[in-house]
Amino acid sequence: MTRPRRPSNNTHRYPRSARLNELLREVLAEEVALIDDDRLDLVSITQIDVDSEMNHATVYFDSLRGAEGDTEILEALTEYRKRLQGAIGRQVRARKTPILDFRPDEV
Repeated sequence: MTRPRRPSNNTHRYPRSARLNELLREVLAEEVALIDDDRLDLVSITQIDVDSEMNHATVYFDSLRGAEGDTEILEALTEYRKRLQGAIGRQVRARKTPILDFRPDEV
C-alpha cells in the first residue's frame, strides 16, 4: 500500500521556466549596470527566453538610443558575454549556464 502524498508547501503561481527567466533577467540587468562601458549606458534587459534544456538563452534588450544604437549595444553585449555568463553561473543555482544570444527588443 502506498502512502498518501503530503501537500507541498512551496506552491508557485507561475511555472519554473518563468521564474528562471525572471531570475536571469535580474542577474543580467544588475551585471550590465556594473559594466563601465559607455555603449551600455541607458540599456535595459527587457526579457529572457531560456530553452527547456537550459542550453541557450535569448536576451532581449532595449535602449533610449532607439534602433540606430542597437548594433553598437549588440557588439558591447557580445564582447561581455563571458562575463555575463559567469555572473549567472555564480549567482544562480542551476546545473547549467545557458549560452547567451542577444537581440534588440522589437516590441
